[in-house]
Amino acid sequence: MLFCACGQDSPLSPQYSHTTYTLELKGDTVVSDTDWVVVIEKDPAKDFVILNLTDIQLGTGEYLADFDHIRRMVTALVGKTKPDLITVTGDMSYGCNTAVYGICSFIDSFGIPWAPVYGNHDFENSGMSPDTLALVLGNYRNCLFRNGPSCLAVDQRYGAEAKGNYVVDIVERQDDGFLLVKSLVFFNSGTKGVTGLQMEWYRDCMESAAPYGNGGGISSAVFMHIPIPEYRDAGYAAYRDRYASLMESYTEEAWNEGYKDSFGAWHEGVTSASTPYGFAAILKDSGNDLVVCGHDHKNCFCIGYEGMTYLFTLKTGPGCYYEEGMEGGTEITVSGSGTDTVRHCFFYEEYGCYYTPQEFPQEIN
Repeated sequence: MLFCACGQDSPLSPQYSHTTYTLELKGDTVVSDTDWVVVIEKDPAKDFVILNLTDIQLGTGEYLADFDHIRRMVTALVGKTKPDLITVTGDMSYGCNTAVYGICSFIDSFGIPWAPVYGNHDFENSGMSPDTLALVLGNYRNCLFRNGPSCLAVDQRYGAEAKGNYVVDIVERQDDGFLLVKSLVFFNSGTKGVTGLQMEWYRDCMESAAPYGNGGGISSAVFMHIPIPEYRDAGYAAYRDRYASLMESYTEEAWNEGYKDSFGAWHEGVTSASTPYGFAAILKDSGNDLVVCGHDHKNCFCIGYEGMTYLFTLKTGPGCYYEEGMEGGTEITVSGSGTDTVRHCFFYEEYGCYYTPQEFPQEIN
């Protein structure tokens, strides 16, 4: 049961009670009994490919100056990765509602399912409340965005429901049934980070999903805009030199023993806002193995730490601020067993896409 204290004479407050969902095969389609759970079927013959975009941040000035560049970049990334799903970890715009319509229409035009979460800049000075942006996203044919449970979180800027907490389950058909390969959980981290009630909701989601996984277990990945504080712990544990260049971060010399498989730069702080410590333990205990975020534009590290992978996705475009050479998207492939493979896909205008800095042409190294 979910309920909301939404009286007109008192401030809106988050409220949550235990909830569950089910999946079932109806005809040739796997469906959920809950409107905030979307099901996508994976081709058993190949890995499921996700292309993540983040912090595009088109704004009033940037919209006019950078949109052609963004279109060329994303088109090249889609051509390179051939994704089954596009995810967007927040900040599509930089306070410009025209940019929101522009980037959403463009992403939708690929005809590929896409799943966004809100970022803090999607509302600042844009004139769009969480309610308005939810209505806008709901008009795009291929957008999987869902409002989520009522009053699970509240947006402090607008005093409105912080919509956009939802689930995308990747299933694979097997004989007369199906297997839940990966559960993707999308959080509205707002401007303050993930809350305790959202953590409770996540745990309930995983309990609901577990019976459909392999052997009664489930593999999950979570997507949000603002990182959790454990990203900082992962970085300090893994890096030999946190200020290593992007090129150096793709060599073993940048990493401590036990973290040689890590890659990517850590060139600014981890802005975890007020997300409390402890969410990582909940994630790990519930079967999560991948945390995906954006927000900090000069970070793109991918570190396996204490049983989970902490991923800063690669910033898509120069909006607001960025570091030269660190533009593009992030490719996540999901196997039939639910395991993930992550690699960034860097884009250089007039040169195309590259999976590592070592592949960059000599003239841009």
